[in-house]
Amino acid sequence: MRVAVDEYSFVYVKLALLKSLLMTPEDIQKIKSFEDLDSLGNFTKRFFPNFLPKEHNIIEFERSLWKTYFDIFEKIIVSSPESIQIFLKSLLIRYEIWNIKQAVYGIIEKSSIDTILDQIYFKPEILLERKKFISELIKGKSIKGIYDIIRKTPYEKIIRKTLKDFEKTGEVFYFEHELDKFNFTNMLEKIEFLPKREKKLIIPYINSQIDYYNLNLIYRALYNGLSIDSIKPYVIFHGYLFNKSQINQLCKSSSLDDFLSILTIILKPKRDFDFLSELLEKPDSEIWVKLSSYFLNQFLINFKSRIISDIKISSLALIFQIILLKEMEISNILAQTVKISIL
Repeated sequence: MRVAVDEYSFVYVKLALLKSLLMTPEDIQKIKSFEDLDSLGNFTKRFFPNFLPKEHNIIEFERSLWKTYFDIFEKIIVSSPESIQIFLKSLLIRYEIWNIKQAVYGIIEKSSIDTILDQIYFKPEILLERKKFISELIKGKSIKGIYDIIRKTPYEKIIRKTLKDFEKTGEVFYFEHELDKFNFTNMLEKIEFLPKREKKLIIPYINSQIDYYNLNLIYRALYNGLSIDSIKPYVIFHGYLFNKSQINQLCKSSSLDDFLSILTIILKPKRDFDFLSELLEKPDSEIWVKLSSYFLNQFLINFKSRIISDIKISSLALIFQIILLKEMEISNILAQTVKISIL
């Protein structure tokens, strides 16, 4: 027991330095006041030390922000106990999936290697110890070549099956959705490596993200006129806000109005979430950013409320605060970058 406490004490001390890089609510508001990229960039450097875009434009801001984020992520991983490292690495799968998609799309569209490289982030691959895999995938010259590269990787079955579907239909729908689903099913598997107490604290995060994923999937299908049957294989019947029966109810929606009606009924007893129905009824261009941020905020509020004078729990909370809040900061900075660029 003493060893565990010492280990988490070390984590807390190491991460306290990174906590100083977090923005305050006032800093987030200040971001929205900048009217030029030079000022926004100079302000951003205070919270993202390695933020060094080659040029002041949307693409370079985005690349530099994420590169700095992955550097911070690496520091958190190497400072964490082994059981937590396993789970934290599972959070990087989302970014590895991004890399896989960009590489495969580049091959399908016959893009140059340099064009594909512009869309790739290597740090997640290094931390997952799969840099060789993504490096070879980028150089793939055809779908047949991809089949050879994916052997003995966690993605072999998914990519082989969905790319065969693509060869028949020319549609990347299945490829996209199978990979996105894998991101969450992998997290659910990795949670089993956590000690009981850590597991109890982290499960609400995974389940809340699955709620967001399911809502996004079903709502967008209805909004774009797709049948629920086409996306149902990718729905995850698991969550924090919705139970299996309620997810089934949402999947039976015959239209967007029907979906919103069912959602309103489900959320009626859950007052903290009843705003979702209204938000989805009158969507705007930033709806999914707002929803994603809301689910993250709800998790962090819940997480903070359970912290007591326990170094283990406090350390775990700090890990999540830094990882999730830095993501939200990037979203806010990029949103303002886009606004400035179109003015």
